[in-house]
Amino acid sequence: FLAPLNQLGEVEEIRRKLAGNRGVLQVTGCIDAQKAHFISCMGQGFSHRLIITFSDLRAKELYDNYRFFDRQVLLYPAKDLIFYSADIQSNLLIRQRIEVLKALTEQEEVTVITTLAGCMNHLMPLEQWQAGIIDLQSESLLNLDEFGKKLVSIGYERVAQVEGSGQFSIRGGIVDVFPLTEDNTIRIELWGDEIDSIRSFDVESQRSVENLDQVRIYPATELIYTEKDAARARKRIQEEGKKLAGAFEREMKMEECHRVKLLMQELLEDQLSDGVHPQGLAGCINYLSSNTVSFLDYLRKKNPLVVLDEPNRLKESGDAVELEFRDSMENRLRKGYTLPGQTEILFSCQETIGRLNRENCIGL
Repeated sequence: FLAPLNQLGEVEEIRRKLAGNRGVLQVTGCIDAQKAHFISCMGQGFSHRLIITFSDLRAKELYDNYRFFDRQVLLYPAKDLIFYSADIQSNLLIRQRIEVLKALTEQEEVTVITTLAGCMNHLMPLEQWQAGIIDLQSESLLNLDEFGKKLVSIGYERVAQVEGSGQFSIRGGIVDVFPLTEDNTIRIELWGDEIDSIRSFDVESQRSVENLDQVRIYPATELIYTEKDAARARKRIQEEGKKLAGAFEREMKMEECHRVKLLMQELLEDQLSDGVHPQGLAGCINYLSSNTVSFLDYLRKKNPLVVLDEPNRLKESGDAVELEFRDSMENRLRKGYTLPGQTEILFSCQETIGRLNRENCIGL
């Protein structure tokens, strides 16, 4: 399938210009139906490929087309930064994002398709997320209390009986964990403090699938933090909350003042308390880490080929995402529904484009 393209003189010229390129190399004349084919051809010789497009719908379309050439391609959806604190959230979006982090950790070759908005989120450094990975082996020792706390700290929910991904249960010497990146639940049986057996089973039928010598459990959240990080976050939230509440009080905005105090109480007593790791803390990432990065930083060391699908439309979509987010956050801040630090969890469109101009990019 790639041979006809490889014989074209224009393709050879593009390859020659891509060697050591920094910035956006513009390529015109490639219609939508050809793009997956062309990107697959240009990606030869690169271990990591990042395809950035202008909408979620277009990303899914490119993903379906590109799977014809690479069955291992992954979709990296953007976070919903406006409704991050909603009580009901889909596990699918988190799972898709975690699958990409798993691939970047394990695989030598990775192709990821995302939107510009997916590159604008504030994220924890990849190394900090990787520190939350748990490796277990048969016949090794396991402290159940510490293991339970560790699972909670990396985003798993403790339940009486596991029914879905991202959950775990401990009953006597039996531990069931449903990793977010797996299709089956893992059962760990102990003999005293020693792991006697590890096996996977179907959560619905409860039938065993296979026996395992070892298992790797990836975090069920992107937000990995320590108690020291949480203590620093609580201090900053208290300082910002008291300052904002005081400002509302001086302006005689008592309803807004009350909202800020309720928000502080929720963050300090419910969400940042020991033994709790809700997904809603995504809005507090700047309190928990002073060293946030973008998704582009996850790939920078791999020297990836970055493909920009219609650069002009990319900029328009990035500007629209930023404008909607800024307007929403300013309105929430004025009414006491959010704290100042929660409004700065998005890199600007211009800053993201500046980062892309330092990468090896093709603009289609």
